[in-house]
Amino acid sequence: MSKLFLEKETRREIRWSMVNQERGLNVAHLNQATGDAIYGLLEETWPFAEQRASGIIPVNHVLRYSVVPGPVDVGAPLLRRTRLSLVTRPGTAGQPYDKVHVHGQCELFTTGDGDRQVGSADYWIALTRLFEPAGRRKLTEIPKRLQQLSEQSLDTDAPPAWPLERFVLPDPDCSESYREVIHINQTDINHHVNTGVYLDTAQDKVANLLFGNGYDVSGLRFYTIDVLYRKPFSPGQPIHVLIDAIVRDQSLDAVVRFLHDCDGQPASRLSVGVRLTGAVGVSPET
Repeated sequence: MSKLFLEKETRREIRWSMVNQERGLNVAHLNQATGDAIYGLLEETWPFAEQRASGIIPVNHVLRYSVVPGPVDVGAPLLRRTRLSLVTRPGTAGQPYDKVHVHGQCELFTTGDGDRQVGSADYWIALTRLFEPAGRRKLTEIPKRLQQLSEQSLDTDAPPAWPLERFVLPDPDCSESYREVIHINQTDINHHVNTGVYLDTAQDKVANLLFGNGYDVSGLRFYTIDVLYRKPFSPGQPIHVLIDAIVRDQSLDAVVRFLHDCDGQPASRLSVGVRLTGAVGVSPET
């Protein structure tokens, strides 16, 4: 059987919660349009009930969101072009696979006088035996339903292979840290903090950092977000949030790192990392 990219076009309305007062798409809320397109196509290929019965659970590993500046209309149709493929890396020491990901891509277009691209998302969804002990979570074979998908090797510079240092900014202009706690209404049925919580929190923390350092955040815009999930948080766990930002010629590069607590101190390794780029309309006075 020949391998293929699984592709589908769907439409939905632009939701109120996806658009800001300037009628621009909120990059942190693209998940509302792209998540169900990608996971819906995945479920058509490999039904949810079969996933659960197999013990193999698809979980977000790396997400990339971007928006194209420009106005959209609430309630207007949004065209979604979605594609699925497999990305794998061979294992060692007798393991057939080190990593197995479904790569979901979704491009967003407004329709009318020619399609205009307004955003895009890439999801690298790890396939793992989520509820097994740590040494037994890797796959030994590709689920039968997914064997029809085009399979590509994981490149060394692909997001699932990124080093954790990608989520560290050298010599930031400003930094801040918080210690908070996770509660159950931040989680979903996979027993993880929901994706949207990290995205909204990251935007809010960067805005607060910039405001506290004299920037006029009325001119703050976010255009891209990269998210790496490495280690989940559970309700009741303390969480350390570290924020760094660099502003150059009104361009913003910021990182928000979420770390587990070790005896009151942040763990040495990243648990979840979020990197954001955008623009700051007005620089602070020096």
